[in-house]
Amino acid sequence: MTSDPNDPTTRLPAQPPYEPPVTPAAAVPAGEVPVAQPTAPQHAAPVPQAAAVPIAVAPEPRINFARYAGGALAAVVVCALIAWVLHYVLTDLANLTVLSPPDVLGTSDDSTGGQRGAYAFDTALITVAAAIVLALLALGAPRPRLFFGWLVVLLMIVAVTLPFTRVSEPGDAIATAVLHLVVIAAIWSLLAGVAGRAIRPGAA
Repeated sequence: MTSDPNDPTTRLPAQPPYEPPVTPAAAVPAGEVPVAQPTAPQHAAPVPQAAAVPIAVAPEPRINFARYAGGALAAVVVCALIAWVLHYVLTDLANLTVLSPPDVLGTSDDSTGGQRGAYAFDTALITVAAAIVLALLALGAPRPRLFFGWLVVLLMIVAVTLPFTRVSEPGDAIATAVLHLVVIAAIWSLLAGVAGRAIRPGAA
């Protein structure tokens, strides 16, 4: 009896049950222990940290008064000596005539030595006044040395041009103008150096 595969009544031979293929494990050499595969690390939950508490810091003063006072006092002495020495050079060594100073306290006389001392004293007073003005600018102005520089420039212009309005002799006016110019430049230079050491850069 032949079996027709297209005949639905024909019984087909029994098929063996399906078995999935088995993948052979990697061969491990004899005498070795198989190494366990590392597992993926588990991330620990982040530990909350305490918020940083800001610490109040006292603001730094804009001017170091002790250092500024010491520097200003040294500037007063040096500027007075510069005026005394320059007057001596112009009058005694160069034989030039220098106009009499204002003599604020009235202690000067008509002698050359008296006028020389009056110039040194007046220079010391001007330096003290300039140091006070610079300290006040450092406490209130945003850029004190800039404002102080322009004030000194204005003072220098007045001091240099004033002798030419008092006398008709150009030699005497030039000698006095040179004295005023050097003295005011010394005041400006020394006090600016003191401010650079005693005033915070952010305030200058």
